[in-house]
Amino acid sequence: MLTWYRDTGAQPQLRFLEPDHLLFERMFDRWAALAHIRASKCACAGCSGELTDPRRSRGGWSFCRICHCAWKTSTIDGQEYATAIHAPAHTLGPIDPPAGKRS
Repeated sequence: MLTWYRDTGAQPQLRFLEPDHLLFERMFDRWAALAHIRASKCACAGCSGELTDPRRSRGGWSFCRICHCAWKTSTIDGQEYATAIHAPAHTLGPIDPPAGKRS
């Protein structure tokens, strides 16, 4: 089977893999993130935090009051994007489980 996979710490590569060795990553849902940010809600999976007012930040960032991630929207060539700087609570180490499955 020919497929894309992501090896921790490496660039995505095209390799032949057995089906039981495939690694999958959830895609970022830009529209859902934009809707959350417009409603002043954190777009992190499983977080119900409210965002601060971006007008109070020099760079226009909103910060989550619970997980402390930073969110910002930008429009580039007519397309709106959501950008995040994730707090350490959401970053993965090489052997850490995904954020939604941590205890």
